[in-house]
Amino acid sequence: MAPLATGTISLVDMNDAIVSGTAPANPTVGTLWLDTSVTPNMMKKWGGSSWVDIGELDPNYSDTIENINKSIDDITSDSVIDYTERKILKDRITEIIGYVVADNATTLPAASTLDSSGKGEMYTVRKQALNAGISTADTTYIAVATQYTNLKTYLEGLTPVDVWDLSTANKAKTIAVTKSTFRDKFLQYENAINALVVATAAKQKDNSDAADQKGQDALDDLGLYGEKWTDAANKVGLWKYKNDETKFNGGSVATGTIFAQSLLLADWTNLVENPDFENDTIGEFPNGYYPSYEANRSKIRVEDISSFQNGNGSNKALALDALSSSNNSIYVNNLIPVNPGEEMFIQAEGRYLNTAGSGDGRVGFLCYDAKRQSLNVWNTPLRWNESTKTTAFVKKSGSFVVPEGTAYLQFYASFSTNGETTNKFYVDNFIWRRKAGGDLIVDGGIEGRHVKAKSVSFDSLQGGIAQFGGSSNGNGRIEVYNENDELIASLDAAQGGFSDLYVGNFDSPTVVEYGADDINLFVSDRLLEYSGAIEPNDDNEGTGWTKPLATVTEAIRRIPKYYDGKATINVAYNSLMYESFEISGFLGSGSINLSLGSSKFYGNPVIKNNLLNIFSTGGTINGKKLDYAVVSLLRNSYVRLEKMKVYGNGSSMNFDTSAGFTEMDQCETYGADLGISSRYGGRVFLTNCKGSATTYGLHCYGGDIFGQGTAPSGGNNNIGEVAGGKVMGSFTYGTTSGGTMDAQPTTVTISASSGDSWRDNFGGQWYGQNEVVQGKWGSYGIYRGLWFFSLPSLTGKTIIKMRMYVHRKNAGGNAAPVTTYFQPHTYTSKPSGAPSYQSPQTTASFKLNEGKWITIPSSFYAGFVSGSYKGIGIYINSTNQNYYAKFDATAKLEITYK
Repeated sequence: MAPLATGTISLVDMNDAIVSGTAPANPTVGTLWLDTSVTPNMMKKWGGSSWVDIGELDPNYSDTIENINKSIDDITSDSVIDYTERKILKDRITEIIGYVVADNATTLPAASTLDSSGKGEMYTVRKQALNAGISTADTTYIAVATQYTNLKTYLEGLTPVDVWDLSTANKAKTIAVTKSTFRDKFLQYENAINALVVATAAKQKDNSDAADQKGQDALDDLGLYGEKWTDAANKVGLWKYKNDETKFNGGSVATGTIFAQSLLLADWTNLVENPDFENDTIGEFPNGYYPSYEANRSKIRVEDISSFQNGNGSNKALALDALSSSNNSIYVNNLIPVNPGEEMFIQAEGRYLNTAGSGDGRVGFLCYDAKRQSLNVWNTPLRWNESTKTTAFVKKSGSFVVPEGTAYLQFYASFSTNGETTNKFYVDNFIWRRKAGGDLIVDGGIEGRHVKAKSVSFDSLQGGIAQFGGSSNGNGRIEVYNENDELIASLDAAQGGFSDLYVGNFDSPTVVEYGADDINLFVSDRLLEYSGAIEPNDDNEGTGWTKPLATVTEAIRRIPKYYDGKATINVAYNSLMYESFEISGFLGSGSINLSLGSSKFYGNPVIKNNLLNIFSTGGTINGKKLDYAVVSLLRNSYVRLEKMKVYGNGSSMNFDTSAGFTEMDQCETYGADLGISSRYGGRVFLTNCKGSATTYGLHCYGGDIFGQGTAPSGGNNNIGEVAGGKVMGSFTYGTTSGGTMDAQPTTVTISASSGDSWRDNFGGQWYGQNEVVQGKWGSYGIYRGLWFFSLPSLTGKTIIKMRMYVHRKNAGGNAAPVTTYFQPHTYTSKPSGAPSYQSPQTTASFKLNEGKWITIPSSFYAGFVSGSYKGIGIYINSTNQNYYAKFDATAKLEITYK
């Protein structure tokens, strides 16, 4: 087994804000404190003598709630909801649940349904909370579902028509409501959503705070390059034979000191003459043994275990049948002479056929006196007596000290009385060796392929690889103590922890990453004409036009979530990008800058929940047909869009801003019901924008739009003001034609129906553990992993883009990033034998617990269009353990085509 990790670990202090209801003790100049004792929560900074107010963590939160209250008051001012007001309410419901509910629907979806839907406000906010580490039992997490359910139940109970019913038949109907009750249901839900957003931000900061500089002391205590080995004595007491340093004979050497340039010393003889049964006949009694009762000879045999799913790498093993009322035992033929006080080492591998019965497997010795008469004393160092019998081979080892009066030992194995007869005890690979009883003291070096000891003491340890634990030793463990014998660090396979830890660069999908360096990333849809340029790929460096990334999504993923630098994403001129990128959850004093230029995007970008500045210049967005919003700008501290052109293709809104500040300069909007919409406390500043919309050019629902210059016109009216929203400033409206975009391609996402892995050894077999595996580990041969899909027919279609989402498990294989080789296959389900792959190939690197989209190259397309390719797998024909990695059986394949 390869080591779980190698390398250097260090951390930096990220100066995160302290979240508390009381002021922090002993602050330094510049310390940030989020004061949660006031509402709204206030961010403060220590100036050296006092705390200075900076402002609210979310400056728009108070305004948002105030505008929501005002919007609900406007709707229910007469305690009656008419058709026009139902349209507004339906828009809000659509945002909450993520889709347009049918007019004839009698109920809204349950909270549990939304949690698995992958869309909508409630799903998004709760999913972000879980990703940050907030428990599903957290009160703020539960409150969102509770308040949504209360709102759902209340709305479903209104009569004579549902508030989301906009059908012509019910257009004239109105709904009578109690104003205070109606307002309270919406307000409680909004409060719950915002409380969870704040809690999520606080949790992300807590995750970062878990790393601390104090852990440096723990690492210093290791002293890997400190003290040298203690000087040894000039005399080497190499072999003390029964404490008699003067004795010498042909069988042993006993002396006080041996001086030697080179010395080979050991008795590695295995005293079991037939330990592994490989030369025995299958189905027959093993050579060199006899049964405890001749009548039980047929109950003991050598069996073929080469096809066992939980084998041990051997072809044969000894099988002892279970007996209901007696032990089933076997003894070696020969007796081995021993001396009282000698220590023996014993080892074997054992397992059961099933878990039935109360007996257990045993391996040990029967003692004899000097006259070879049995003393009727059985010593059993090894027992497979776990509370539940294991059906996988377990290696056990132990020691045995020869008792007084014993001159001979006889080796035996037994399956004790089991109370039933369906089970079997399989045992294999016996080892019995004498232990050396002397001391080896050297003032130099000891070299060997394998050194085994119960305990090793040292002043300094140095080497290439340190491995702890495994199949025979169980969970490995490393412990570090301070000078007071207090445990300060513990790492094992079950848990890992430090009392204090300092790490300079910490990489984990569960901890917010910090960065302050400026970042320049480059994205292209094609191979660019630069010397040495390579095809775009999301595994490329992405730091120049010669090695660009393939997607903006990957570029965004490489920016730290807590960021104080300037990140610029450059998209190559005239690129055609088929993706809906999302920028969400960033905070810090830095900025993200999108340089889209003349590129065209087929998709619906989202920018939401960000507490740093975001700038975007250029770009044409061709939105999905008849969608809700093309460009979504939700709950951001500051976003500036310049020269962005958007085509709605019949969508409700082209630019949807909500509960944040957005600046738009020279932007254009075409083909949507609403051109630019400001909702729920959103504030939009326009300068010289243009275009047209079917209904309103500018639309305010509880939000504001202000500015100067030109603005897009509307088919019904240039402006629409609802729920207290206002258009302010002086604008010039005029119908502008922006031309047309290409037809929006079709994108389908197919989830894998299953996944599994084939391994070659022991006759070949499917792994069957709901994992897709690449590479080789242990004795099972090279793994071939496959994901299986039920794909739609693509005959006659032209594939524009393919992506695949997979997640590497947080266990198994190389701890470093693993290069994974993806190839198509032709199976819809597991074949009966070893699977094969088709020739196209692409690679991507995955860290432990990393999930991401990878771009499938165009060399795969023809096979999927023809229908010959059915899925994608992972495989490399190498025994190098650096390629070993496990992935979840769940995966998604996204295909965009015309």
